[in-house]
Amino acid sequence: MSMNSFTIRNFFRQWKAILPLAIILTFIGLFIGIYYNGTQKQSYSATNEVLVVNMLDTMMPEDLVSIVNSKKTVGDDAMKNAGVDDSCSYKATKNGNVIKITATCGSNDTDPHKLVDSVTDYFNRAIVNIYETDGLQVKTISEGDSEEDITTSQRFLYITLPALAGLAISAFIAFIKLDYATSKKRK
Repeated sequence: MSMNSFTIRNFFRQWKAILPLAIILTFIGLFIGIYYNGTQKQSYSATNEVLVVNMLDTMMPEDLVSIVNSKKTVGDDAMKNAGVDDSCSYKATKNGNVIKITATCGSNDTDPHKLVDSVTDYFNRAIVNIYETDGLQVKTISEGDSEEDITTSQRFLYITLPALAGLAISAFIAFIKLDYATSKKRK
């Protein structure tokens, strides 16, 4: 195979010459993708955004987030009340005065919604008890439905990207071989 210059045609000839290697690398990437996809466990999440109505001037959103995230004050009782298993967890974050509570469960798509509602209810009880003010109230301003954390398109990408990477590596090897062959001819 005479390759005096570096052209696309010669590149594809070189790639064709290492076709068995390209197929092997592509299948290795495919198997790695399938294995990685198999290790990814499906989980579901649900979100409530809540706002504390009639907040005292001394109350800071950071303090409220700490109360929600406290296992002793809210977490343990909320988990027990929701009747969810150990695969479930939740986390609260703040966005201005709005507190976003996100629950994640690996068991099914109904548990996160039960947990996030239970956390909201126990949070309401906790702030009334802590601040000893009856006017405090936690209002849910938006509820997110349970959704899959790993979608079908993500699973497709987990499998195809490593396979394409194997193919790209074979193209890189063909490129290097062609570069070596054409530079050697010039000398």
